[in-house]
Amino acid sequence: MDRPLEDGKRKMIAGELESKNIYFQEVTLAVIEKKAFYTDVLLGLVFFFDSRKPKTDAEGASNA
Repeated sequence: MDRPLEDGKRKMIAGELESKNIYFQEVTLAVIEKKAFYTDVLLGLVFFFDSRKPKTDAEGASNA
């Protein structure tokens, strides 16, 4: 469920985190889903092209 934190609770959490040099940023669920989708696509492409590498002479000789 996509809903913002209450203002008081958000300020309390942000204050505690800022004292540790960690900064709070609200991100909507739609943005997270979009980034996750593109990350999955990119990883899929990396694994696909990685699996299509040509065999080296050492690999070809061991399979013969």
